[in-house]
Amino acid sequence: MDRLGSALVVSGTTGFLLAGLVSSVGFAFIGLWLVALNRAMRSEAGWPRRLPTVRVVAGVIMALGFVATPGIAMGVDDMKTAPGWIWIGFVGWIGTYLIYPVWSIWLGRRLLGGSARVATERRTP
Repeated sequence: MDRLGSALVVSGTTGFLLAGLVSSVGFAFIGLWLVALNRAMRSEAGWPRRLPTVRVVAGVIMALGFVATPGIAMGVDDMKTAPGWIWIGFVGWIGTYLIYPVWSIWLGRRLLGGSARVATERRTP
């Protein structure tokens, strides 16, 4: 849905506020996936203790984007008349553009570091 929000602005169908609300809801679905992933990976051993915590925090904050759903249904597209609660949906962007990338980079470095160790161990006779 985040691409849908971008397409709405580019096509001139809506303004940036309504498109941002659509993107917020799309990011909220990714947040739910992160929380579900945490449950699936709970039994995995060897992860740093804080890595799953960062994933859940990112997912929960991203899920705040669901607050924007009524704003989409109402067609809210003007900052001056937007109700105050609509801005809570945009808090999810902190999870999307700050916490989620931190978690992703940390996970990637952890996975690459583990792969490098495994590759080195395989090469030694």
